[in-house]
Parts: sequence; structure tokens; C-alpha cells
Amino acid sequence: MDTDGSSAFLEGVRAKGLVGSVPETKRILIVDDDRVICEQLVWALSDDYEVHAEATVDRALGVARSIRPHLVMLDLSLTGSPGETEEGFELLKRLIQRDPSVKVVMVTASDDRERAVRAIELGAFDYYVKPVDLDELRVLIRRALYVQELERTSRGISEDMGEPARLAGLIGSGDAMRGALELAKAAALSAAPVVIVGESGTGRRRFAETIHGMSDRASLPFVTAAGGALSGEAVEREIFGRVQHRTIEPGWLERAAGGTLFLRDLDRCAESIVERLRGYVATGVFSRIGGGEPVRPDVRFMASMESPVAAGPTASRHGFLGAHIIEIPPLRERGEDVLLLAREFLDRLSGLRGRPSRGFGKAAVRALLSHGWPGNVTELENRVRSAVLSNRRGAIAASDLGLASEDEGGKQTLSDARHELERGMVAAALRRSAGNVSRAARSIGVSRPTMYDLIRRHGLKPVDYKCRNGGTGRGGSGAA
Repeated sequence: MDTDGSSAFLEGVRAKGLVGSVPETKRILIVDDDRVICEQLVWALSDDYEVHAEATVDRALGVARSIRPHLVMLDLSLTGSPGETEEGFELLKRLIQRDPSVKVVMVTASDDRERAVRAIELGAFDYYVKPVDLDELRVLIRRALYVQELERTSRGISEDMGEPARLAGLIGSGDAMRGALELAKAAALSAAPVVIVGESGTGRRRFAETIHGMSDRASLPFVTAAGGALSGEAVEREIFGRVQHRTIEPGWLERAAGGTLFLRDLDRCAESIVERLRGYVATGVFSRIGGGEPVRPDVRFMASMESPVAAGPTASRHGFLGAHIIEIPPLRERGEDVLLLAREFLDRLSGLRGRPSRGFGKAAVRALLSHGWPGNVTELENRVRSAVLSNRRGAIAASDLGLASEDEGGKQTLSDARHELERGMVAAALRRSAGNVSRAARSIGVSRPTMYDLIRRHGLKPVDYKCRNGGTGRGGSGAA
């Protein structure tokens, strides 16, 4: 475990009131064949948690089925032999398969870091090393349970969908974006690494800047590095620096000392570089290319990547110890929040140009809602900027946005336009609520029977919007 990071986290959560923020009694399962350790942990933790202890895989699985623990502390070497860890790995897999929300903290000997890292890549939250430091362990448990609470909340973050959620320069009104903003808020209180997952243009850098700006490191450097833009050798040299002819050339990590390093396109970096970064995150120490003394800069590490499923093995979501994973949905899944963002950009950019904001014309609204947005939020902002520069006649037209190829009026009647806009709003409400008709109705201010009438009129099926993208409603959200 990164003890320096844990200490920094403890100081941060104490200063900002996060300690003690887990309100309900949480259930902890300890799985360890060392009876003395089990008794010590049960005694130390029982005042704050409901604690259960078992020594074997079968009994641990039985207890897990009956109590559904929030957190499991699992000894890697259940057989008592330090080299025998497969039983521990198998139990880890089965616990996570049974309940993906459970947080598993691995127990390991001091010389077993490689196996602990493997456990984290399989889904464990973090690990701690024997002998146990109870103060450090309590901080780790609180952090795990707090992150778990945020993750569970992000799947149904709020019943009140009337107002968009805002966090510094970020904004969104759908479940997925609200959850991402809550996770970003938690990450700002922590010293742990952050991995921001999303397509290019979704606002990954803005999330990283916001987290840095809300953290205790806000006045210190924020260094952005384009990891995927260089060859493997060049990236390694740029990250870690080098010693050449007795001359030290500092890398990105040293230039970010005290602050944050944001590495773009982590999934495009060579596996050897990812391994070196894991080593730095775990120990706080690295060596420059070409040798020299070990370097120990205090740097908060953040990275961005595309979808881990598509990016391959180097994009393991659990490759960095205790990392906050924040997923940003693509703009095409955010429904009418495209309009929310477009209006935000229009007001801000018009103000910068010293012009009044006259809004979007009806054809422009239709074009904004129907466009696929392959460039995501970046594309939207660029199109609105171009429209502000080119528009001289009042409301922004579809042609100002570069989204119309024919006359603004086209052949669409007023009735057609109303029908199209109504269908878009109903579909977006269903997408935001993940197919929950009652919540969708409340979000657009109609009754439940009226919502069912609208769904039938427009040929929509609520089931098509349920449990998409891994079980979370991903629609209706955006980031400015």
C-alpha cells in the first residue's frame, strides 16, 4: 500500500470533514486462517462495523451469501504458505462475481507486492501489508466504503432531475454525469490516482483540471502530458527524465512536483511504461533513464483513456492502486443535455464577443438534437464558437452551426417540428431515467398516464432504455 498517499488522504479527509461520513453500519468480512489476526481485527473494528471472520473459502462464501458484506479483508495466502495464493485469487474472483459492488482489500506479506498488484488488476480495491497498522487500516476502510457509496449512488444519483448538477466548470443533468461529478468531488479530497475513461472530446482534461483545482494542490503545477502522441521510448524519457553526459533532464513527473501530472491516452502507452508508472504510484520513487540517484517527487497522478473494453490489456481499470475510476458518457447519449451545453457555450462565447445571446432557432435546435456528435463536447463547443463568429442576423441558425445543407425552413411543417421536438424530449427523459417511466414523467413535468400516452404516440419502448451500458442510465448528461 502507498503509505505516503494514505497519510495524505487521512490529512485531507480530516481537514474536509470526510471521516465519519459513512452513516449506516457497514458489514465487514475478514477471511484469514490466522486466528490471532482475526481476533485482533474483530476486536479493533467491532465498535464501528458489523464484523464477521472466517478461515476457509467455503465458510467465507457461505457468510458472504447470507450477510452480503460491504467490504472483505482477504488474506492472499489462506493456506498459511506465503507462496500459495491461488485459493485467495479464486475467492476474490467469486466474491466480485457474486457482488460487483463489494470492496475487497487484500492482506499480503511485505515481499508479495507483485501478487497484490495482480489482485488489484482482478478487481480488488487495495491491499495492506502485515503486520497491520490499525490507524492506516481504518483510513483505508473508510476510503473504500466511501467510494463504494458514491458508486452505488451514481447508479441512481437523484430522484430530482429538475436542475442540472454543477461542479466548477462541469455540468450535467443525467444519472451518469451526476455520478461522475460526485466521484470527481470525492477524488478532489483524496491523494489516490484518478483514471478518467471516455471518448476523445468528452471533457476528460476538464475533469482532471477540476479535480486538481478543488484539491489541496490547486496552487501547485498541473502538467498535461500527451502519452499517446510519442513513441514508447520518447514517452518513457519524457515522463521519467534522463541523465545524459552527467546532465540531468527532468521529466514530466519532476516538473509536476507537488502538483498533478495528467497523462493523456494511458491506454496507448507501452506496457513497460504502464508498469513503471504502477511502480511509482505504489512506492513514490523512480529512476531517470540512464541511472543516477532515485527520485521522489510528490505528484498526484491522473490519466485518461478510451473505454477499457476496447483498449486492451494495458488499459486495466485496476492497474493503479486505489485509483478513482470516473467514466464520462459520450455526447450522443446525453439527449437534450446537448441543448443545455449549447446554451451554456452560446451565453459564454457571446459575452466574450460583447454580443447579446439571442438563442437558437427552431431548425438549429432540431439539428443539435439529431446530430451524432462524433467529436463530443469539443465538437459542440467549436460549432457554437463558429456560429457566434459568423452570425449577424439574430438567433443562431442550423447553417451557422454547419449542420444544415438546405434552406432553414426546409419542407417541415410546424406540426412536424412540434412532433419531432416532443419525441426527442420523451426519448431523452427515458434515456436519463434508464427506462423508469415515473421518473421520466417527473423530469418533463407530466403525469404518468400522460407519459404512457406520449410513449405510445411516438412508438417508443421503455425497455429499450433499461440497463444500458453496463446497468446505468447513461443518457441526458453533459460536461462543459
